[in-house]
Amino acid sequence: MLSVISTNLVTIVTFIIAVAWMLSLAKKDHDSLAADKHVDLKSVIVSIGVLGTFIGIAVGLWKFDTTMIDESVPKLLEGLKLAFATSIAGMTISISLSSIQKDKLTGGDDELSILGKINDKLSGLSELNEQVKGLRLEIRDEQKSTRGLIETATESMSKIASEDSIKNFRIEVHEEQLKSRTFLESQFAETNKSLEKAIDVLSRGATEEIIKALETVIQDFNQNLTEQFGDNFKQLNEAIVALLTWQQQFKEIVENDYRMLEQIRESLKGSSEVIETIASRNKEVVSVYEQLSSLINVYDNQVEILNKQLDEFSKIGENASKSFDLLNSRFETVQTSLGEQSEIISKLTSEISLKLPESLGQLESTLVGLTDQFGEDYKSFLENYKKLLP
Repeated sequence: MLSVISTNLVTIVTFIIAVAWMLSLAKKDHDSLAADKHVDLKSVIVSIGVLGTFIGIAVGLWKFDTTMIDESVPKLLEGLKLAFATSIAGMTISISLSSIQKDKLTGGDDELSILGKINDKLSGLSELNEQVKGLRLEIRDEQKSTRGLIETATESMSKIASEDSIKNFRIEVHEEQLKSRTFLESQFAETNKSLEKAIDVLSRGATEEIIKALETVIQDFNQNLTEQFGDNFKQLNEAIVALLTWQQQFKEIVENDYRMLEQIRESLKGSSEVIETIASRNKEVVSVYEQLSSLINVYDNQVEILNKQLDEFSKIGENASKSFDLLNSRFETVQTSLGEQSEIISKLTSEISLKLPESLGQLESTLVGLTDQFGEDYKSFLENYKKLLP
């Protein structure tokens, strides 16, 4: 709840700052137009509106948490409110300012275009005057070069010709100079007449062309104004359509993410069940191991008993060997009582023959029992182990 309130506060403060900034720029634009020093800031106002759009989207996405979609959607919608509000405010202020300044800008633009046409005509006349001056300079240069050639020819002829021929040559040269001067004067006169006619034509044509230019400029301005407003509304419609498309795509992305999160949650549930099953199986394995350890302890006890019995049998064998040694050592001393000793020996032999098979039978039965019990325990161990396998 607190995060939503903070998001609303940021949205309101940002919108107020953006609108105040755009209104200050609109006032500056209008005041500069009134002072005949127009500074067009309408594009800047629209740009601020677009900037507010991106800021609103950024605010909406800043605290968007994909793991908590239900709580994050209101924050995203608050950011989109700021985006639409700043964009609409920027376009509204720009269009209103353009409509207010329409008449004054139209008159000013017409006057500027007329002055531009007149300036172009005057620059054309000045260029023509410069061309005439250049032509005069070229003619003067040609006269100077002609005089230089005449003087050079006169000097060369003075060295090789007589005085009469020099006089005749000077007369001819003088006549040629007169003809050249006459020709140049006639050409200057024709050039001046052509210039006067051109200036008259230009002055008359300038007035007619200025009127035509004014009509053309007015028509072009009206057409451009219509096209610009039409293009602006087209761009606005395209931007809204693109934004709606983006919203739909973003909605699909959010839904897909939500479905993926549900699948992940189900997978985690299955994993937890598998882990619980493994844990229970581990308990069974531990119990089997405990049984096996008890069985091993039993086997150890039985092996100890068997070792004790083997020790007893070894002691009996030792006693028997000692008895035989004693009999041999006393054979000579008891030769007199051989009958009695033979009876004792026969009795002892019979007892040994009787006890030895009995002991061996007990040992055999014990070993068979241990083997059978080990086989049964091993079979039960294998069965329990197979049960634990998946």
